[in-house]
Amino acid sequence: MPGDSFYTLVTVYNADAQAVSRSEIEVQSVLYKDGKEYQRGTPVPIISEHLESLDNSISLMRRFTLSLDTPLGDYVLQLLVTDKSKSKRPEGNATQTLIFTVVAK
Repeated sequence: MPGDSFYTLVTVYNADAQAVSRSEIEVQSVLYKDGKEYQRGTPVPIISEHLESLDNSISLMRRFTLSLDTPLGDYVLQLLVTDKSKSKRPEGNATQTLIFTVVAK
């Protein structure tokens, strides 16, 4: 419903510890409605304290809040993870999508 919040959990595997320590790994959200970009979040650097040293994975929970004027309908939330030091190569980028519907009360 418009105004509601939801959480996503992102796990990045095989994260480069040096890239994390230099804040070169970023996560960004892009929201699509009817196949068009509706809203783009600012890229947020992943900080080193999120790195799990045993398997070089990073788990991040993010909260998304829909504005009160969010139109009803279907949406796609795309989460983009970019290692800026490797962004020109395929292994430097990852994406995941989540499909959801905004309904009235």
